[in-house]
Amino acid sequence: MALAGVSAMLSPFSSVPFVPVAIMLWGSAWTIVFLAAGWLGGHVITYALGYFAGYPVAKKFVAFEKIEQYSHKFSKKSEFLLVLLFRLAMPAEVPGYVLGTVRYGFAKYFLATFIAEFPFAIVTVYASEALIDRKPLILVGAVTSGIAFISVALYFFKKQIGKKEVNPRTHA
Repeated sequence: MALAGVSAMLSPFSSVPFVPVAIMLWGSAWTIVFLAAGWLGGHVITYALGYFAGYPVAKKFVAFEKIEQYSHKFSKKSEFLLVLLFRLAMPAEVPGYVLGTVRYGFAKYFLATFIAEFPFAIVTVYASEALIDRKPLILVGAVTSGIAFISVALYFFKKQIGKKEVNPRTHA
């Protein structure tokens, strides 16, 4: 769980390579629980760092440009769907730092994070089981479906975030 938490806070680190070992030790169901709990814990920490320390600390973990790019597009009252798409489309740690910094409601942030992360915990464990069982087609299918899902989320996120922007040429 601690490794999963760290992977939710820092992009270069991933706990996924440890999932097959966890499956062999604890089984699939517990691995899903541990993985999701670790990821959620890491996301809570990123949110708290953004919320309480804001830019000075968040920019040490995430490129300042990323924080700046998204923070002005979100507020405390941002639509839940936009936040959910943001959680699905962006690297794991970015939404926590950004949404904490703009003081987006924690309960809604946590719900969006849970909805975004729990299915990925299931797919990660399913793909890892396929790796363990030497079922390459299932592995490729799981990875491909995950990539496709993220791509669709990114498309709709960009479409939604584009609605929020005002074209200065049409609004004087």
